[in-house]
Amino acid sequence: MKKVQISTFQLYVLMFMYMLSPASVIFIAKEAKHDAWMATLIGGILGMLKIGLIITFIYKNNNNLSFPEILEKLVGKYISKILVILYTIYFIFKSLFLLRHTSELLTTYVLNTTPPLVLHIVEFSVVIYAVYKGLETISRTAEIYYFAVVFSYILFAVLLYFSDVLKMENILPMLENGFIPVLKSSVPLVLSFPYGDLIVFLSITHFVNKKEKVTKVSLLALLSTTLVLTLITVQNLMTVGPYLVENTPYPTMKSIRMIDVGDFLQRLDSIAVLSFLTCSFFKLMILQYAISTGLQTVFKTKKYQTFIIPSSVIIIIGSLYIAKNYTTHLYLAKQFLGTYFEITFETIIPALLIIIALVKKFFKLGIKT
Repeated sequence: MKKVQISTFQLYVLMFMYMLSPASVIFIAKEAKHDAWMATLIGGILGMLKIGLIITFIYKNNNNLSFPEILEKLVGKYISKILVILYTIYFIFKSLFLLRHTSELLTTYVLNTTPPLVLHIVEFSVVIYAVYKGLETISRTAEIYYFAVVFSYILFAVLLYFSDVLKMENILPMLENGFIPVLKSSVPLVLSFPYGDLIVFLSITHFVNKKEKVTKVSLLALLSTTLVLTLITVQNLMTVGPYLVENTPYPTMKSIRMIDVGDFLQRLDSIAVLSFLTCSFFKLMILQYAISTGLQTVFKTKKYQTFIIPSSVIIIIGSLYIAKNYTTHLYLAKQFLGTYFEITFETIIPALLIIIALVKKFFKLGIKT
C-alpha cells in the first residue's frame, strides 16, 4: 500500500465530488429560507478554516502516516484500535445512508419499478469492483468523470438562464429576518455535512505524491464546492421558490425539470441523475476504501480486499432496513447521523486529537504504546 501514489489534482477531484454528494440535489441550510445561499457561502468559508486546522495539526505533522498510524502515535495502540473500529462503524453508517439516497433518487426519477434490493446490489457492485482494483484506479477514473460533472452543472446553469425561469424576487428581500438565522444555518454545515465531512480523507492523503500541497489542495476543493453549492442553491431558490425548495426532497431535480429552451431542450432529468450518481459512486468508493483499510489495520491482514465483500453486505442490507420510508430516512439522516455521528467524528474527536498533538509537541509528553 505504501507504493500507491495519487496526484494532487486527483485528491482535489475526489474531495470535490465527495462533498457534492448528496448536497447538490437536496436543500441544505433550510432554516435560512430564501437566504440559504448566504448560509451555504458562509458555511463554506468557515469550513475552510476548520479543514485547514485539521490538516495542519493532524496530517501535516504526520504526513507519512496513515490515519490509523496517526491515531496510534497520538493516543496509543489500544485506544487507537478502538477509535479505528468506531470510525469504521461511522463510515459504514454514512455509506448505507448514501446508498439509500441514491436508490431513492433512482426509484423516483428513472427506475420506479425496479426492486430496491436489485438497485442496491447493482450500484454497490461497481463500488466493490473499483475498491478492489485500488485507490489509483479510483483516482484516475475520477479525473475523467470530473470534467463531465463540471460540464453538466455549467450546462444546467446556462439552460436555466435561457429558459427564462429565474425570478430574482424569490431571493428578496435579503436578510429579512436578520443575520442570526443565516449564521445558525451555516454552523451545522461546518460541523458536519457537507463542509465538515472530510475526515475520511486522512485515510488516503498519505498517498499523495506532493504532500506539501495537500493543505492548499484541500482548501481549493472546499472553495470550489462552496461556489458550486451556492450557485445551485441560488438557482433552486430563483426557479422553484423558497417554499417548494424547503418542502421538496430533491429541489435541484425540480429546478432542472423547468428547463425548456425553444420547446426542444427539455426533461434533462436523466443527465442530472447521472451527475448525482457519479459523485455518489466516488463518495461510496472512498468510504468503502477507508472501511476496508481500517479493518485491515485492526485485524492485521495482508490485503484490505479481504474486508470489501463482508462490509459491503452489511451496507447493502443496512440501507434497506435503516428506515421504512424516505421521510423517515431523511429524518434519521439529519437527526441521527448529522447531529450525533458527524459532529462527534468530524469535529469533537479531531479537536481532541489536535489538543493532544499540541500537548505532545509543546510539553513533550509521551504515551507508552
